[in-house]
Amino acid sequence: MKIKNIILYSFIALMALFTIIDVVEFKRNISFNETNIIQSIKDLSEKPRSIIHSTNHQTALDYLEDKVESFGIVKSNEVTLPAYQIQKVVTEQKDMYGHDMGELVNGKRSVDEYTIIKEPYDITNLIVNIPANGSKKTNNAVMIMAHYDSVPMGYGASDDVVAVSVMLEAIRFYQEEMKNGLKINNDLVFVFTDGEEYGLFGAYAFSDNYSGFNNVTKRIKFATNLESRGTSGTLIMFETSNNNYNTVKLFSKINKNVFTSSIANMVYQTMPNGTDFSAYKQMYQGINLANLGGGYDYHTQNDNFNNVGMSYTTQQAQFIKSLIDTTCNYDLNKLDEASSDAIFFSYLNIATPYYSYTVAYIFAVMITLMLGVIIYFRVKNKTNIINILKSYLMILAIIISSALVGFIVYYLFNFIAMIFGNIDSHSIGKITYSTPMIVFTLVLIILSIGLITYRLLNKVLKLENEDFNLSVVYFYSFLAIILTFVMPVVSYLFVLPALLMLVLRLVNLKYNVSDLKLELVIFALILPLFYPVVSLA
Repeated sequence: MKIKNIILYSFIALMALFTIIDVVEFKRNISFNETNIIQSIKDLSEKPRSIIHSTNHQTALDYLEDKVESFGIVKSNEVTLPAYQIQKVVTEQKDMYGHDMGELVNGKRSVDEYTIIKEPYDITNLIVNIPANGSKKTNNAVMIMAHYDSVPMGYGASDDVVAVSVMLEAIRFYQEEMKNGLKINNDLVFVFTDGEEYGLFGAYAFSDNYSGFNNVTKRIKFATNLESRGTSGTLIMFETSNNNYNTVKLFSKINKNVFTSSIANMVYQTMPNGTDFSAYKQMYQGINLANLGGGYDYHTQNDNFNNVGMSYTTQQAQFIKSLIDTTCNYDLNKLDEASSDAIFFSYLNIATPYYSYTVAYIFAVMITLMLGVIIYFRVKNKTNIINILKSYLMILAIIISSALVGFIVYYLFNFIAMIFGNIDSHSIGKITYSTPMIVFTLVLIILSIGLITYRLLNKVLKLENEDFNLSVVYFYSFLAIILTFVMPVVSYLFVLPALLMLVLRLVNLKYNVSDLKLELVIFALILPLFYPVVSLA
């Protein structure tokens, strides 16, 4: 018996540990040359390179040209050999904060950002095309995009030189691999955009007006944008194109350790933010990735070489290597065949499970049927309805008390941070949780308060554990069914736990077995669903 307990609690502890690791930063081993990546980050982030810093801006562009030429890539529009081109457009004088939208002189689309352009500026993209060399060339292309400009007040080391440097190293790496015999059937296109910080100018210029490399914008079938929202943190795939089922299926093949969730995609769609991905997500199937840690350095002078997080830098390099390896010979035409979105999530960095809305509806039917069976037998056995109502009252009290304590603890963390000089008084109530351990500590506190509330109320209401447990199952099941039809992309958080709990209840009905240990196993299994969402949301 003791051995079983040791195994059980070891399993729960390991699940908790790996759940935390899922969002914790750590350096990865990569196939790319890390020294090359670091050197490019250092070189490109020495000075701000916004479009108003014309000299620094030109220096950065020259650096990119020199680098790609050193890899044996020529300046040409030729599609039979690795080549690069420069695309130039000119901005108009516009207020770009949702009033008089800025536009490209030669473009058609409006863009929305936070800066005012007071005079026309040159916008310059650099596009590298590595043509397929395999025996089954498709004429399709895979695109990877990042912007090399910075905000005027920052060095933009993480936003977005890390991505630019990883792309440069990827170009060098695959040039060498192809010389050594690697065969690819889809073209690889690397787009270094300009003017992202002033309104996504470069990305719109590319998507709307670029026709080089045999109309490559018409041949792209899968696109990836690399962004940053801070100087640290783990990498997140937070946005996809519409009708993304097959794209998520492809992502699940590529992904090794990048967190993602259909919830993140849904939330981002409702936000007023924009990245270069906004310029082409209606044109191509694709994904948008960024790190979200160290947000206090975002768009400041602290976004410099010294603050670059090597954890997400190596994570990004690892992901891009996996992405190219997977897509260079992939049938990209499959991506456009999907007519619906996927429900998806990361699980312990082991896999990216995904399923269709149809499967979600099947799950809802299964939950309804199992719930109906349980309710039938409970009514048949003359369940005390009053106890069920008391149980729901207890659940409501636990939710309210936990939320209230979470609110108080959040402000307590703020005040402690102010006392130690980490923030000023004006920032109280405005900071976000900065580390996974803070979030984990807060979750533990809230769970403890919930348990204390349960113990205290149970003494007053004098409920049987089975009544309360059954009420929790009802609560989860009803919520799962409702969310499946109202907000399907969120429903997995409740559908999967509900299915496990209902199965356990049915086993209990059949064999009259009620074991807390089994419920703890279920808790351990669903913990990886919730904690990363809370920590990284």
